[in-house]
Amino acid sequence: MIISVDRRPREGEGRGEGEGDFIENKEEEEEVEEGGCTEEGEEEKEKVEEEEQEQEEQEGQEQELVGEMKCMEEEEEEEEEEV
Repeated sequence: MIISVDRRPREGEGRGEGEGDFIENKEEEEEVEEGGCTEEGEEEKEKVEEEEQEQEEQEGQEQELVGEMKCMEEEEEEEEEEV
């Protein structure tokens, strides 16, 4: 049997002096120990991967916009030099 310590304070309590609540979560702990992932962990992993992918796409779009802005500025400068 695996016993883990939950160090989060209970609702309505302040942070204690390192004392935590002992909880028994045998099935989840064993599943993680065996190299597997819990369903919650798998869902969280997928969510994080999706967020990272969205962020990369957004950064790519921002880079494109920055590049376009620089090109437009250069074109404007060239036009001003011609005049």
